[in-house]
Amino acid sequence: PPGWQPPIISAFLSFIFGVLIDKYSLRKPNITYYVTSTANFNIPPAQPGQAETNIYTHNIVVQNGGRASATNVKVFHYKLNADFWYKVRPDVQYIETISSEGGKILTFARLLPGESITISYLYTYPHLIEHINNYVSSDEAVGKPIRIFYVQQTPVWLRYILLWFAFLGLIYAAQLFWVGFCWVIKIAAAKA
Repeated sequence: PPGWQPPIISAFLSFIFGVLIDKYSLRKPNITYYVTSTANFNIPPAQPGQAETNIYTHNIVVQNGGRASATNVKVFHYKLNADFWYKVRPDVQYIETISSEGGKILTFARLLPGESITISYLYTYPHLIEHINNYVSSDEAVGKPIRIFYVQQTPVWLRYILLWFAFLGLIYAAQLFWVGFCWVIKIAAAKA
């Protein structure tokens, strides 16, 4: 029948248009960082009469969620004293420099799309977590901090079913738009 072609063509063109927008709008790095865990350990004194030692630890994850590599990814820290240690995982190369304010800067040459780096910190009082990490940036953009809330994940099969229904709804909406557009054209042509 002659009426079946326009809705299918409009649905197909809408799908292609959406894929192209998605592909080219995300073709850049997207640097994010977040704290994954924190802990505080009270170490009893080695000898009587000494004060207990408070040791703090936390991890941050720096990741590139975009579709292009990020270059010169820098993790900035506030000015720190000698009671401060860190470990970078995976074991990648980085350069440690001192900022003009006296803080440490860890510079990673490149962060590939989908790649992440975890930095674990160990420090003593008077440092606290908000006195350690300053911000993260790259040559392309400043990293965005993310607040983490742990939630139960939906099963993958359910996500695919929901995505399928959303896709069907998009096709139906495009078809309704096309039918409405053709109806308006017919009315306008009939009045003319």
